[in-house]
Amino acid sequence: MIENKRVLALIPARAGSKRVKGKNIRAFNGEPLIAWTINAALNSKYLDLVALSSDCEQSKEIASRLGVAIPFTRPHALATDTASSVDVALHALTHYANDKEHFDLLILLQVTSPLRTPGDIDAAIELYAAKEAKAVVSVSATNYPPAWTGRLGADLAMDEFIAKCQLSTRSQDLEAHYGINGAIYIIDVAGLTATRSFFPDQGCYAYIMPRARAVDIDDEFDFQLAELIAANYSHSSIRDATAPQHY
Repeated sequence: MIENKRVLALIPARAGSKRVKGKNIRAFNGEPLIAWTINAALNSKYLDLVALSSDCEQSKEIASRLGVAIPFTRPHALATDTASSVDVALHALTHYANDKEHFDLLILLQVTSPLRTPGDIDAAIELYAAKEAKAVVSVSATNYPPAWTGRLGADLAMDEFIAKCQLSTRSQDLEAHYGINGAIYIIDVAGLTATRSFFPDQGCYAYIMPRARAVDIDDEFDFQLAELIAANYSHSSIRDATAPQHY
């Protein structure tokens, strides 16, 4: 709870995964990948309830063992490639509303961001409160300056790939750009219900995370990169803050 607002953390973890098979329960530095997000959530000081939305029995077993609420099995219609995170979140909120349990804020924590820490979660919630925000979304600096990116045709010609004036500009002299990294979404429950979006037209703020904690696992390369970072920081704050200690 923060400023008398009850906070529900929802961890979505469907069974199907085409690019990385079984990624939610796959071993990640010796623990199931899902355990890293669960541990970060359980160690946050502001979350009133941590719940899992899943159709995967193995994910539910791991979550239950770690002390996460499993109020329902996610319906098949919400466990497909086309199901949206908004629909998954609203389904969970409807379940709790039917049980007469009220939450003011929802924070969505995707399993594919295992290096996010309890400190990140708390800092994002504190930013929400300080800004009197409607939503907060985590971002991190982009890998490449957008000015140095472009489209390639079938012939691979780079004649008009980027503006000529950018060719001699050093990357450190270009304006910083940020991308949504998928680690943290915080939204006012009433606003989410009304707009069906994690991005309200006004009152949405960015929580900036360092790239070292912002890997979003979408394919095998991402999985191996995140695992390598976690292993290299095994004795640092990244490992200490996120690695499951009681699985």
